[in-house]
Amino acid sequence: MNAHEFIQAVKLRVIDAAADGVLKNLKTSHSRSSTIALQEISKWFNGLSNSDQRHVAKVVQMTAHSAAFGLFCVIDGVRVVESGPEKSEFRLMAISANGSETTLNPDDGEMLHDLLNALDVD
Repeated sequence: MNAHEFIQAVKLRVIDAAADGVLKNLKTSHSRSSTIALQEISKWFNGLSNSDQRHVAKVVQMTAHSAAFGLFCVIDGVRVVESGPEKSEFRLMAISANGSETTLNPDDGEMLHDLLNALDVD
């Protein structure tokens, strides 16, 4: 797996799946096992017009994208998570079943957050 394939997989299996899961919960959270807060938000969401529901869906998708983007910024070293003067450097490796290793964020390669932003945000 290379960096482009990884980012495409994250978009599909993490970002899109997270947004879809949230929207599914918003549309169908009427069971007793749902929290009261989720039931209230679901009731509010289902009372919106179709146009407003599409806008909320877009905001949910943008939020999921933004969270992944921020994580990739940390991995790429352009956003820090440590408050001290010494900062860690992160390397993301893909290790295949046959044992071959690929660094997905090499120093001389494209940055993961840039690859993510290059994909269409639906």
